[in-house]
Amino acid sequence: MPPILSEEESALNPYALLGIEAGATTKEAERAFRKKSLKYHPDKNPAPEAAVIFHQLSLSLGIFQNQAKRNYVDSKLESGRKKKQRYAEMDKKRKAMVDALAAREEEAKKQKVEHVKRRQQQADEEAIKDAGRRMLEEAQKRAAAVAAAATAARAARAPEAAARKPTGGI
Repeated sequence: MPPILSEEESALNPYALLGIEAGATTKEAERAFRKKSLKYHPDKNPAPEAAVIFHQLSLSLGIFQNQAKRNYVDSKLESGRKKKQRYAEMDKKRKAMVDALAAREEEAKKQKVEHVKRRQQQADEEAIKDAGRRMLEEAQKRAAAVAAAATAARAARAPEAAARKPTGGI
């Protein structure tokens, strides 16, 4: 089943972008979009960041116009609010433990990424070494073939030269 929101839409908070309250109607979202689009429309504002903001506003409006996407965003934002509320209610010791765990998880994630990068770099280095080794072997084979051809050519000329040499008598 494909995801409800695109990756770009997932990164947005449409309520904050449009400047409306949670639970606002689609009409209110459209009204807020029209208001903000006057400020950020690429035809009205030539700044590159204005085009980006206008695109985000358009995506936000699309989320409000699609009920499934809106329900998904609402539930995602609600779960985020509940998570923040639970976190605020934790005592200091538990907060410290949760923070330490999050830091360890982040460090483990970084180490994993570094490990993957190192392995990729080693694989790239091995590939370069193999390519160099193959090129050297090919160059040696070509040099040996040229040397063999030169030796064969000299050997073929040697009997001719012996036949042309004067034998010493007149």
